[in-house]
Amino acid sequence: MEIVRCNSCGRWIGRDEDVGFHYDIDTEYCPECKCTMGLMDVDYGCYFDDWELEQLWNLFGDIPVDNNENILEGFLGFPEGTDRMEIWHWFDERYSRGVACLIYKGDMIIITVIGVYMVLDLIM
Repeated sequence: MEIVRCNSCGRWIGRDEDVGFHYDIDTEYCPECKCTMGLMDVDYGCYFDDWELEQLWNLFGDIPVDNNENILEGFLGFPEGTDRMEIWHWFDERYSRGVACLIYKGDMIIITVIGVYMVLDLIM
């Protein structure tokens, strides 16, 4: 899956097939701001803020995995066959609240005890 970000508006990041396309002038555009100049392919080496990481996490949920937990198609520069846990670690290192908050949609409290995550559901 190829991922594209709009650097003009900063409000859109998504799959390459989700960008708009002007057929008459053969040009792609951002579906949010309609700009044709700000689109950029991204990979795991790029900087992402928390909002963008949340969008990427949602896209990652569409990537199929095999019985050994390896992804069946490339994602964000990680090749097909990459262990899903390697990508989870990548998210965990970058998302300010950790991958556990992405997994549980933020409905929890995380307490770190000697490097071990303990997840407690919030009571609302």
